[in-house]
Amino acid sequence: MTPGRYNAAYFEHSYLAEKTGAHEICEKPMQEIIKRFYEHEARTSLM
Repeated sequence: MTPGRYNAAYFEHSYLAEKTGAHEICEKPMQEIIKRFYEHEARTSLM
């Protein structure tokens, strides 16, 4: 996870992701994914 291209560590994050085959994701999209996951879990636990 990277805070974005304007962060000083972005180059290192990009480099490591490329070398390890990992996917790079920024903070905002990750927050949305987590939010949707918890919403889904809440809906399915009520059934």
